[in-house]
Amino acid sequence: MKLWLGISGLVFVALVVVAVFLVPNSPDLNATTAKVIAYCHNYKTKLQITSYLTEVAIFVSLFFSRICVISSPQRPGRPSRPSDSRARWSSPCPAR
Repeated sequence: MKLWLGISGLVFVALVVVAVFLVPNSPDLNATTAKVIAYCHNYKTKLQITSYLTEVAIFVSLFFSRICVISSPQRPGRPSRPSDSRARWSSPCPAR
């Protein structure tokens, strides 16, 4: 489990970095509509690849969070001993 936890975190970061640096600078806020349309046409493929990478990164982050919940010794948000009112709440990803 710990191996998948680390791998999914690294894959998420790598996908986000690639998605951010793949697309060139967008047009200015004051750019005309024609310039924005020309930008979208010129970089259509890169914009599509960036959107796919972002979707995969979101999926990986959800996978990462699910592994985090599964690997915790207790269910998140539950006290360690329900009968003890002073019990501490567990975090979803405890440090081991």
